[in-house]
Amino acid sequence: MAEAKTVNLTSPDRVLYPDDAITKGDLFAYYQAVATTLVPHLRDRP
Repeated sequence: MAEAKTVNLTSPDRVLYPDDAITKGDLFAYYQAVATTLVPHLRDRP
């Protein structure tokens, strides 16, 4: 298993999707929430 990496989030309040008011922080939180389920399915993919 690979070592965990640290990611620094800059500008978490920056709006990425204005129509839905989704910020970088929102997207980051979503990725954190789904990572445990998603990452095993990405193993051995290019």
